[in-house]
Formats: sequence, structure tokens, C-alpha cells
Amino acid sequence: MDDHIIFRPTEENDRSWMRGVMRKWWGSESEVVWKTKYKPAEKNVYIALLNGAKVGLVIFRYDAALNEIMNLTVSDTHPQVGRQLILSAVEDAKKHNSERMIVGTTNDITNTLRFYRNIGFRLQELRVDTVKESRKKKLKISMVSNCHIPIQNEIELEMVQ
Repeated sequence: MDDHIIFRPTEENDRSWMRGVMRKWWGSESEVVWKTKYKPAEKNVYIALLNGAKVGLVIFRYDAALNEIMNLTVSDTHPQVGRQLILSAVEDAKKHNSERMIVGTTNDITNTLRFYRNIGFRLQELRVDTVKESRKKKLKISMVSNCHIPIQNEIELEMVQ
């Protein structure tokens, strides 16, 4: 059977599922991006459905000419889900006349850097030692990654529309 994937904006009845995903994968219903704490269920979100089941989400926000991806969570191993969620957010940003899109990650997540670079994002900024400040707002941020890399810096990637 061929996989059937749908990407759509969230609906009100998706909010509890989103909060559960955030608790499961990120340890909390809130997230810290660039030292700012937010609740993902209150932002713009696209959801991926694979054969009718919710398998991923991308959370983003608009700020004038800037669109920021705040979170990408994919619970399925289908190779196109994450990529298509990001491309859905990019298309939505274009509809809102966004000139550029950014996404941040920490220095330890090399797979994430490769993923975004392959989609067309470029390295924009390295914020040295900023994770220390983020830990004050979200205590569950680990000191080291699963690969034993110290988590210290934030990296901003950018895609110009």
C-alpha cells in the first residue's frame, strides 16, 4: 500500500495532541528559542498525517518580513514528512510576504544542521554560550547531548525567499 501523506494547518481539536507531543519529545508544553519561552500550541502550526495518523508538526511565527521555525517534531520515519512540513511552512510564509525564514538549533545536533542545509538553509549566525541563558528559563535542557557533545551554543540558519 502506498503511503498517503497530508499536510494541513492545525485545527482547534489538534491542540491537546500538540501539547502531548511537546511533553513527550521536548519534556514540556513550553519551549525556549533564543532565550524566549513560548507555548507551541498557541502558534502557527502545520501537521503531517500519514495514512490518517498524526505523525509530525512544524511550529512557526511571523514577525514582519521574518518567519521563524520554532520547532519541528516528527514521530514517523517516513523520509519526506519533516522536509514537507518545512516546505509547507515556507509556502505559508511566502503567502504572508515573508522575505526570509530562520531556524535555530544547538551546536550538538549535527543531523539537524545537515537536514536544514539540504533543504536550502544557510548558516547565518553562531551565538556562543547562549544556551546557558536558555537553561534559566527551561531547566530540562541537558548539559551534553546523547553523543556526549556539550550543548553550549545556538546556531541560526536562514533561507531567503
